[in-house]
Amino acid sequence: MATLTAVPLGLPSHTKQVISPPLWNKPAVFATGFSTGFTMNKSPRRPNYQVQASTKTDQEILRKRANFAPNMWGDHFNTITSSTFSVGIMQHYQSIEYESYTREVNVLKEEVKDMLMAATRNPVQNIHLIDLLSRLGLAYHYETEIELQLHHIFYGEDNIFRDHDYDLDTMARLFRLCRQYGYDISCVVFNKFLDGEGKLKANLVSDTKAMLNLYEACHVSLLGEDILDKALSLTTTHLKALVKETSQHLAQHIMNALEQPFHKGAPRLEARKYIAFYEKEECRHDKILKFAKLDFNRVQLLYQQELNHLTSWWKDTNLASECPYTRDRIVEMYGWAAISTFEPYYGRARIIYTKTIMLQSAMDDGYDSYGTPEELESFTEAIQRWDMSAMDLLPDYLKNYYRILLNHYEELDKEMTAEGRPYSVSRLKELVKEVSDAYHKETQWFDKGYIPPFNEYMMTARITGSCQVITAASFVGMENATADAFEWLQSSRRLIMAVNTILRLTNDILSHKREQTTGESASSIECYMRQYSLSEEEVIENFEKTIANQWKIINEEFMKPTPISNHLVSVAINQARSCGPWFQFGDAYTEPEYAKDIISLMFIEKIHI
Repeated sequence: MATLTAVPLGLPSHTKQVISPPLWNKPAVFATGFSTGFTMNKSPRRPNYQVQASTKTDQEILRKRANFAPNMWGDHFNTITSSTFSVGIMQHYQSIEYESYTREVNVLKEEVKDMLMAATRNPVQNIHLIDLLSRLGLAYHYETEIELQLHHIFYGEDNIFRDHDYDLDTMARLFRLCRQYGYDISCVVFNKFLDGEGKLKANLVSDTKAMLNLYEACHVSLLGEDILDKALSLTTTHLKALVKETSQHLAQHIMNALEQPFHKGAPRLEARKYIAFYEKEECRHDKILKFAKLDFNRVQLLYQQELNHLTSWWKDTNLASECPYTRDRIVEMYGWAAISTFEPYYGRARIIYTKTIMLQSAMDDGYDSYGTPEELESFTEAIQRWDMSAMDLLPDYLKNYYRILLNHYEELDKEMTAEGRPYSVSRLKELVKEVSDAYHKETQWFDKGYIPPFNEYMMTARITGSCQVITAASFVGMENATADAFEWLQSSRRLIMAVNTILRLTNDILSHKREQTTGESASSIECYMRQYSLSEEEVIENFEKTIANQWKIINEEFMKPTPISNHLVSVAINQARSCGPWFQFGDAYTEPEYAKDIISLMFIEKIHI
């Protein structure tokens, strides 16, 4: 629940400000004959401000502040001492433990590579091995080899779709892998598994692995693929029933898949879960399993050191104290970064991402939960000017934030200019300005009591969803993200819009009720309910269908050829994948208790070798 907190402003003695008191308990009254939106006499959420002068020099203003939970990690990641790693964060890590993992990983990497190359002689074995490496989080070691092998499978003269009688389990794996790597394999490959009535043959339903892999394959579907829509419904129903009938080991794996399909999940977290499942499989390959465990622990050490650096940086900014209205979530924000670019060689991208978006989060909370209309007007102007001289426009509590923000980008600009990539930071700054304007627009709507039609709301919400800012922040830290990548980010409206729609609708489904009590802007749910006279339950059902279709659009946009590498396109798509761990059971960013297990699995708990 939000609380009203009196905060001294120190207005000069000659200033007189009279603002009418909030009408918290009065019903909303809507204007009639106004087709572009809904206007209330007074907004029931974002507060009015009542200034009460106790003396001529000391006035207080009532603010509505969300009582966000405190940082739950404290100095945990600062306890990683310098003895763990002997060199700086941006250099190659040389800890004894890391070196030990690296030596073992390198040996196993070459041995598994030999297995992968040898498997090309047996297409079925090849498909199953690539799938296993993908599920265990090892595929990034073999990007070139896997790409070449799938290219050969898809375009080769020996057309495996026509010339081989693969079973449903193998075909479902192959279908998902091809789509996962951008190869537009047709869904007609599943026609041979249908009976005369167009239904899945009855004898196939008893094959649990086939059902599970067909279910996973359905999540790489494109718009209009009815056969996969029907298969998804059938496999979902069957797998739910099977949970009660199978072993605990397999039941847990099925429940994980039903909760979070692999294609839509966070790569490193999905790898952790699959390692736990595969370890208990009777037909496991122990060498590959050991490789996966060692690699996970090795990369986890890098994550820990990056968190050490970031938590120290955040503490040094002092923004958690100076801006207590903001969510103190540096560890959780890094969790988003590790989903966006999980590969160990993208450490700089994760650090830049986390710092950039942490500052963006503080900006968001200032607009949503604290600033007065006058303060936010000045703040928005200062962001547009992007100059230290604009600091004079700001109230004291925002000055240090503004200084840190500009210094952050100045440091990035110097670094990128030295690398010959100055365009990266300038583009990122323009996106931040755009998002600031959108934040301000939302606060203006609700200061005026205006609830926009759904489409108008979404035009702004797709900007505040920040997919472009987040992706651009990652690109800044990636040397392989050239000017073409930033041009694609600006022009790829269909994919970016789909990702932003998923982010916004998923977030609003979870946070709608909380934001009703904190004075924040109306959510997409409220706009849709009012415009179409639907219940909250009906709106959520519609939104879930919309989210499913947006994923199909994402899948379409990922199919080859793409203007930039699929690897870079995945950075944007991974923003949608972040919805799984962060919004599956609750808003884990606002309520960090929901993220505790995720953080522990990814960054704290080693896997027993």
